[in-house]
Amino acid sequence: MSRKFLNKILLLLTVAAVFGTKVYAGSTDYLGHWAESQIREFYEKGYVLGYPDGSFKPDREITRAEFFTLINRVFDLKSKGEVTFKDVSKSFWYKDEIYNAVNAGYISGYDDGTIKPDNIVSRIEASKILANLLKWDGSFKKEDFNYKDADEVPDWAKADLFNALQQGYLKSSSDGWILPYKGITRAEAVVLLYKAKVGEIDKDLIPEVNAETELTGVLIDKHCFAFGEPEKDSVECLKMKKCEASGYGVAVKQGDGNYIFYKFDDKGQEIAKEILKTTTKENNVVVRAKGLVSGDIIRITELVEK
Repeated sequence: MSRKFLNKILLLLTVAAVFGTKVYAGSTDYLGHWAESQIREFYEKGYVLGYPDGSFKPDREITRAEFFTLINRVFDLKSKGEVTFKDVSKSFWYKDEIYNAVNAGYISGYDDGTIKPDNIVSRIEASKILANLLKWDGSFKKEDFNYKDADEVPDWAKADLFNALQQGYLKSSSDGWILPYKGITRAEAVVLLYKAKVGEIDKDLIPEVNAETELTGVLIDKHCFAFGEPEKDSVECLKMKKCEASGYGVAVKQGDGNYIFYKFDDKGQEIAKEILKTTTKENNVVVRAKGLVSGDIIRITELVEK
């Protein structure tokens, strides 16, 4: 049995523990968090549940399946039916939640017949879901959509993201970035749905999007990325036949031992190529990357070898 398959099983079991069992009253890691009040109330109502270790992990990004489940609980959407998505087995704990979401009309599948339940919910997706759920009229003035990265937002998402920002569900950074593909956290999901359900929330509670992030990890080239083995030496990748430095991105190791891959923008890849070509290391090249993270892409402002 492959490590990838085992990791997938462990992930599903973990998510099932969070959303499929009773509340763990000992969850305390949200105490003192900016969203403490809303998380506590959602706990009391049974909308959110804790992890088996007694944590809530408010700053962990939320998956689509988790977000759908939370929405269904908050809005009391209960129905059962068959789902026909390629990536949703009848044995998955969230199959009924997927059906509820589709039946309620706030989400639909992708053109390839999938629903991607384990993908992280981006700010664009959250805005679209809220628009469908709350029946926003979708009107906005294009000239008002003047954020620094507005061009990264597809036309189908502009009105919904604009309305989410204008109505106080989301905020831009203080210097004008919206990071449309950045994932929303579990705490943000709770507060978004609290506002959607209750309608009353301190406008200053919603945090500005954190524009610049610092990541430390292994510099990866296309070969290492394709293999899914960032433990392979970056320098060894370059010794492979016909291999040229691409400076693809960085692999950041998580507490559970798994990696998250971030792709550099063009500027970052050029800097990374030079690092790979000039490094004196004979093993993994570790870098510190600073930049704007949106989804799995980081727009580099600084990239240095550690």
